[in-house]
Amino acid sequence: MTTATAQPAPIRPDWKATTVAIVGTAAVVMAATILNVALAPLMGVFAVDQPTIQWLVTGFLAAMTTAMLVSAWSVERFGIRATYLGAMAVFVVGSVMGALAPGIGWLIAARVLQGAAAGVIQPLGMIVVFHAFPPGQQGRGFGLYGLGVILSPAAAPVLGGVLMDLVSWRATFLAALPFCLMGMVLARTHLPGRRPSETPPRPLDGVGLVLLAATLAVLLWALSRGLQIGWTAPAVQGGLAAGTIGLATFLGWEARCAAPLLNLRVFRSGVFVGGFLLTVGVGGGLYASTYLIPLYLQQVLGMTPSAAGLVMLPAGLGMAAAFPFAGRLADRVSRVAPIVGGGLLFVVSCGLLAVAGTEPAVGWLVVWTLLGRVGLGFMMPSATAGALVQLDRKDVPQASGAMNFGRQLGGSLCVSLVSIVFTAAAGTHGDGFALLDAAGQRMALAHGYQVAFAVLGVGLLLALTALRLLRRPAA
Repeated sequence: MTTATAQPAPIRPDWKATTVAIVGTAAVVMAATILNVALAPLMGVFAVDQPTIQWLVTGFLAAMTTAMLVSAWSVERFGIRATYLGAMAVFVVGSVMGALAPGIGWLIAARVLQGAAAGVIQPLGMIVVFHAFPPGQQGRGFGLYGLGVILSPAAAPVLGGVLMDLVSWRATFLAALPFCLMGMVLARTHLPGRRPSETPPRPLDGVGLVLLAATLAVLLWALSRGLQIGWTAPAVQGGLAAGTIGLATFLGWEARCAAPLLNLRVFRSGVFVGGFLLTVGVGGGLYASTYLIPLYLQQVLGMTPSAAGLVMLPAGLGMAAAFPFAGRLADRVSRVAPIVGGGLLFVVSCGLLAVAGTEPAVGWLVVWTLLGRVGLGFMMPSATAGALVQLDRKDVPQASGAMNFGRQLGGSLCVSLVSIVFTAAAGTHGDGFALLDAAGQRMALAHGYQVAFAVLGVGLLLALTALRLLRRPAA
C-alpha cells in the first residue's frame, strides 16, 4: 500500500474492523455460490439452455476477475472506508436488481454488478485485517478471516436451496442484504478513511481495464455461442480472433504501462509461473465442479434445490478443515506433496462422478464430492506459498493480486468450457433432444455430465504438469 493509506501498527487487535471485513467479504462470497442450486429451475423459468444460464456464473466471475485489479487503486485514491461503502452499495443495487429482474438479460446484468462489487470487497477485506492486527498476530487475524470466507460459500448452497423450495429464486438475491447493510453501518465508524499523503495516488490504468473487460466478454460470448450458431460462423470465429488479439494487446499494454493493473514483472520467475498455472487450474476445478454438481443432482437425479445444497455442505466444510492442515503439511514436509495428493483426490472425485450414472446412492455422492473439495483444500495453500516464497518481499503484494486474478480467471473460463462440453455431449443444443421421451432425455443429460466431469478431471491433471516449474530451484 502507498503512504496514502498506510496505517500505524495497532497495539492490540481491532476486532470491530475485523468484523466489518468478515461480514462484508462473507456476504459477497456467498453470492458466488448461492445461485448454483437455482440454475436448473431458472433454465425452466426463462426457457433457456446451459450456454445461456452459465452466464449467471461466468458473468459474475469475469466481473470479479476484472474488478479485483481495481481494488488496490481504489483504496489508494478514495481510502478503505469509501471503497468499502461504494462497493457494498453497488452490490446491494445488483442484488435488488436481480430480485426484481423481469428476464434473463436483467438477471445476467445483476450478476455482473454483484461480481464487480465482490471483486473490490474481497481483497479489501484482507487489507483491513492486515492493518487491524499488530505484527506477530496477523496470522491469527487471517485465520479467523479465512474461516469466515470459506464457511460462507459452504453454507450458501444450503441456504439457496431452502429459499428456492420455500420462497422463490428471487429470494436468493436478497439473502446477503442483511449482512451488507450491517457491514455498511459498522464501516462508517470502524473503518479508517483516506489519510493525507505527500505522494499522489497512482493513476488508474483505464486502458488496461477496458481491454481486459472487453477481452473476457468477447471470449466468453464466442465460447457460449459456438454450439448454438456453429463454430465456423463468422461471428464466432471473429469473436475468438478478437478475444485472442485483445488478450495479446492487454499483455503488451501492461508490460509498458507505468502503473499497470497486472504487474507482469512477477512472471519473470518460473517458480511463480508454475504456482500461477496451478492456481488457474484450482480455480477452474473449484468453480466448474460447483457449477456442474448441483445441476447433475437436480437434472439427472431429480433432487430438490435444498437437497442438492445439503449434498454439497459436507464438501464445503471438508475443504475448510483441509486448509490449515495443508498449510502445516506444506511447511513441515513439502509443498509438492499436498499439491500432488490433493490433485489426485480431485481427479478421483471427478472420475467417480463421471461413472455415477442415473441411480447412485446419495451417501456415495456426498463422499465423492467431499473427496474433491478436500483435494482442492490441500492444493490451494501449497500452490500459493510455493509461488510466493522465492519472490522479493516488495513483489509479494503484486504477486498475490496476480494469484487471485488467476484463480478467478480459471473459474470463469472453465465454467464456460465445461458447459460447452456438457451441451455437446448431451446434445441439448440439437432438435433431436426435444424428440426424446423423459427417460431418453435423462440418459442424454447423464451422458453429458459424465463427459463433463471426465474432462474436468483431465484438465486438472494437465494443470499438475506445472509442478515442474514450481519445483525449479531459485536462480
